[in-house]
Amino acid sequence: MKKSSVHAIAAAVLSVVAVLPVANATGAVMVSVTTVQPSQASVPLTGYTGYALTLNSDSGVITAVDFGSVANLGGGFFGTFFQRTQLADDGEGNIAATPTATGTSTTNYDSHFLPVAANRLDVAAPSENNNGTNPLGTPVDTSTSDYGTGTFLKGAFGLQNSGIATTLPIVYLVIKDGQQATFSGQVQTLTGGLANISGTVGVVPEPTTLGLLAAGSVGLLARRRKTA
Repeated sequence: MKKSSVHAIAAAVLSVVAVLPVANATGAVMVSVTTVQPSQASVPLTGYTGYALTLNSDSGVITAVDFGSVANLGGGFFGTFFQRTQLADDGEGNIAATPTATGTSTTNYDSHFLPVAANRLDVAAPSENNNGTNPLGTPVDTSTSDYGTGTFLKGAFGLQNSGIATTLPIVYLVIKDGQQATFSGQVQTLTGGLANISGTVGVVPEPTTLGLLAAGSVGLLARRRKTA
């Protein structure tokens, strides 16, 4: 199979997302992003925004993805993510990471891959980290959940026949407002070969806000010189 390269850059500014694919003769894989407020028991997580990323192929169904295997160590999703670690109800304090969706909601207080285990053929099982320290202003831990901050999500897997499609919801990222995350990986499609994708997702300050911040810094510097 001929190897081809496609670069898709996804940039989210406030709630508006621009996807800029570079297409070639074999087609393209693009990344679309939608914002979904993280919520549990109808209680939203304030100070954070959830981003649901979806892979879209115009070169046949998606058959495998690699966001961090031995062959692609640099792949993955990287940033400052709100994470939930599941506590086992065994009285011994055992914990389990949740790099894939748990429970009935996929848009809860957790960053995770979206394809379910029944549709995956894991090469490098989904993984994440969590420092176990509650960020200021976030929900307190419960008897079944330990919240904290993580810096990566990684995994590589093929897709069962039940999971292949030209549109694949791939990950849900819970990012602190005002911050961004990056991603890079490879996507295998049935007829288009291998596509390399990378991009940035998250909220960035508007140019006017940056200008005001710069003006404030200049004003502060002038004031200090005047009173020196």
